Amino acid sequence: MARILMVDDAAFMRKVIKDTLSKAGYTDLHEAEDGAMAVEKYNELKPDLVLMDI
Repeated sequence: MARILMVDDAAFMRKVIKDTLSKAGYTDLHEAEDGAMAVEKYNELKPDLVLMDI
């Protein structure tokens, strides 16, 4: 299944997204709270999908 990286500065929104994706059967879920962390995690994880707010 897809590796997904969720990027949002609001912990509550990351939890909502993670819970929704978990219920849909996704298990390889990762989080970042800011752009710098997102770039670091992207390079480390090479996710299939990145979800982020602008």
